[in-house]
Amino acid sequence: MAFFEFFSTPTRAPLIPTNLTTT
Repeated sequence: MAFFEFFSTPTRAPLIPTNLTTT
């Protein structure tokens, strides 16, 4: 789910590593 949210929000580019850890 987090991946989809990050994918839908390109503005969260700097949060990519954080999202990967949340997965």
